[in-house]
Amino acid sequence: MGRGAPGHYARGNAVRFFVQERARNVGGRMATMRAVRKSLIFGGGLAAMGLSLGAKTPLGAAEELARYSARPVLTEIVLAGRAGELALDPKGEAGGETSYQGLALRSEDFPLTIRIGSAPTDKAPMVRLRTRLEGWQDEWQDHEGQMWLVLRFLDGNNQAVSSAAFIREGDSPGWGGLPQNSRLSRRVDEAVVPERSSRVQLLLVSGGTPRTTGFWAVRELSISVLAEGNEAATAPRLYHLEPLRGSNLESPQGTPDGWTRDGTGLSAPRLFSHATESGGVEPLLALVDADPTNTGGWLQGVRAASPVVPGQRLRVECEEMHSIGRGGDAEATFRTLPVGSFGFRAWATDELGRPTGPSLRLPVEVRPAFYLTTGFRLLGLGVIAAGLLGGVRYFTWRRMQRQLQQLEQRRAVEEERTRMARDIHDEMGSRFTQISLLAGRALQSAPPDESVREPIRSINGAVKELASALEEIVWAANPSHDSLEGFSNYLSQYAAG
Repeated sequence: MGRGAPGHYARGNAVRFFVQERARNVGGRMATMRAVRKSLIFGGGLAAMGLSLGAKTPLGAAEELARYSARPVLTEIVLAGRAGELALDPKGEAGGETSYQGLALRSEDFPLTIRIGSAPTDKAPMVRLRTRLEGWQDEWQDHEGQMWLVLRFLDGNNQAVSSAAFIREGDSPGWGGLPQNSRLSRRVDEAVVPERSSRVQLLLVSGGTPRTTGFWAVRELSISVLAEGNEAATAPRLYHLEPLRGSNLESPQGTPDGWTRDGTGLSAPRLFSHATESGGVEPLLALVDADPTNTGGWLQGVRAASPVVPGQRLRVECEEMHSIGRGGDAEATFRTLPVGSFGFRAWATDELGRPTGPSLRLPVEVRPAFYLTTGFRLLGLGVIAAGLLGGVRYFTWRRMQRQLQQLEQRRAVEEERTRMARDIHDEMGSRFTQISLLAGRALQSAPPDESVREPIRSINGAVKELASALEEIVWAANPSHDSLEGFSNYLSQYAAG
């Protein structure tokens, strides 16, 4: 598109407008739709310095070395909102790997945030960064980076009215680590034409923020109008991306008709040579972003913009492949982790996710809460055992005390019984003896008349019987006779007497 063409934008204006519109959310009309992130496929091996995507813009040796030799370092560790200590581990640096002294964490130290950046000595920031917490994450993780398919709605004066933006992030379905090993996937999005719009213009942009890096190639792109009342039926297409025509299309820096490069990083929009099933090669619109400090994109020419009517529902279909991440710096946050040992790893990679140098390693050990440790459990068992032993000893002592008290009471009762028996025996025995003596004297001095002597003899006999009965009572009351042996002896004496 020439400079004098209607609707011409100064270089970078469309991308800049899109970034500003994202930040301000103009009129609340920007629709953002996220694709489901697929599991990451990690390509092994070092990035070749002469990497080509069909073909690649040559870089100087110094620029190539600076771009792909950046190394990740830890810039900050945050434990539950407070800064943690960082210290290199000289013993752990093997093969050039940057190793840090491990973290010993407990549950109260979470959430854990690890911030990574490029080494201060590096001339350029890391192109792309991938991380993994070994022992917890099975796949390498890309950090937030987004490319966008943007519908820019223009009024009659070719001034932007609003936008509908559709996010591309992570790896597309069928991504195989390299573009030539991947298959194209189809995606469908929808948008509603806002008020005051008369045309819609397409923009393929890498990153609403400069940190985005990666690869995105588009083979087919079409816009249709959904028929009213029928979700499946569509009107004829408003736009369809035909096979590219233009000049120098065999070069990544070729110029396709109807499209112009836009943004602050003009090296990102390129042409990708895609091998067809028939064995030929076709150029595709692609974004190969290896610069985390700039944004760039493909902007459709205004003359190729499609006419629209406010209120129309648009269906956007795209056949594409992508692998998108983040470069420069990133952070990983873990809200919680189970008890165990883990290893945090970070790799600097090229724009396709292939490692370009040594990794970073940070051992992480999550220890159980103090009340779950073996020592505490043993201590608890010891305290419980001591408590049980103390309780047993206490209750045994209490039982012995009660038995002693009962024995003491029994002894006191027995002593009282013995005293009473002795007093009864002494007092009553003396009285009965006195009565018996008086009866004997009365019998001696009584006249021979039997009518007088017989009562006296009866009194004397009754006194003897009463004395014998009293002897038995006193014997029974004596606690020393409360045994089978004592009872046997008594019966023997009684029988003998």
